Amino acid sequence: MAYGKIKADTLTWDNAGTDTDITISTIPTAADLAAKVNTADIGVTVQAYDANLPAGNTILVDGDVGSVVQAYDATILNDADIGVNVQGYDADNAVTDATQTFTAGQRGEITTLTSSSGVLAIDFDASNNFYIELSENLTSITASNATAGQSGSIFIAQPSSGGPYTVGGWAAAFLFSGGTAPTITATNSKTDRVDYVIRTSGEIQVVWTGNY
Repeated sequence: MAYGKIKADTLTWDNAGTDTDITISTIPTAADLAAKVNTADIGVTVQAYDANLPAGNTILVDGDVGSVVQAYDATILNDADIGVNVQGYDADNAVTDATQTFTAGQRGEITTLTSSSGVLAIDFDASNNFYIELSENLTSITASNATAGQSGSIFIAQPSSGGPYTVGGWAAAFLFSGGTAPTITATNSKTDRVDYVIRTSGEIQVVWTGNY
């Protein structure tokens, strides 16, 4: 058996009587083949939401999947033949369209407000619960982004010194029991609470208690 090298630029393949020339320089090396990724058959958009997934937790995408595959958790199982959106959610997360039982305390933040030139603006998109320590007399209280079904409390506190201040000018959307807005407790360091439920964007039903 002979060993050695053959120097050539082109090989000729006898293809059933039809010669086919192959340029040697175009033949992939073993390294080229190992690194090649076949994407010709993939008709899918892959979106990664967690860039910190460990390297060992990979998403398998088959070339026949004609869908968007979204990775929310490293434990997602993606069937190669699924033709739908595949989304993985933590079973402990709350959802908005199902009845749920909470097994731990649920807390809404209390957003601190300030007034300016006697005007207190309450944006109900910001929070459910609000707190203001008065620094001036309020002559106007406005409401924005009132959405039916929202409820919460508004805490109105007199300062420890410098007061007491008065509160008036509630927007027409605030409806107090009996039709009359209350007179806020006029004692320093005391807090009043306004509990509300938004029935419609133009009707915020309110219950007031004071002198805490």
